[in-house]
Amino acid sequence: MAESHITWKAILYESKHKSVDWFWLLGFVVIVATGVTIYFANYLFASVLLVSGVVIALYANEHNTEDEYSINKTSIITGEESYSYADIKSFWVYTDGLPNKHKLLLNLKRTFFNHISIPLGDADPEEIRLVLRKYILERKQLPLLSDAVMDWTKF
Repeated sequence: MAESHITWKAILYESKHKSVDWFWLLGFVVIVATGVTIYFANYLFASVLLVSGVVIALYANEHNTEDEYSINKTSIITGEESYSYADIKSFWVYTDGLPNKHKLLLNLKRTFFNHISIPLGDADPEEIRLVLRKYILERKQLPLLSDAVMDWTKF
């Protein structure tokens, strides 16, 4: 029997070690993009690119942090965020990847940032699916292309 309250811990994203070549490529891309914007006399955007490149380099090897997630009778709670069932269009428990890569995909009733991907860690995907079916429409979804791009670029 599925519980009406489930709590689990998971790492939001897996930090991947970046090689020295990764940082050289980042620097090359930032310098070329900055050079092009300076050529077109867009100095403000050039400065934004430089600052962004430095910030990306500083946070590139950020360590994993484990967050706590929970599902109760009224909402899904992710760290400090809470998503009421009334604000969620549909959900899907994505289990096509590796066993420790299961995700809860939420489609929210928002205009912007309307897709949320929550890692399931060691939680039972079937149990979560059975509980959420009581409150939210279940509709098949795939992870976003941006998730695949972030994995490919080791972010």
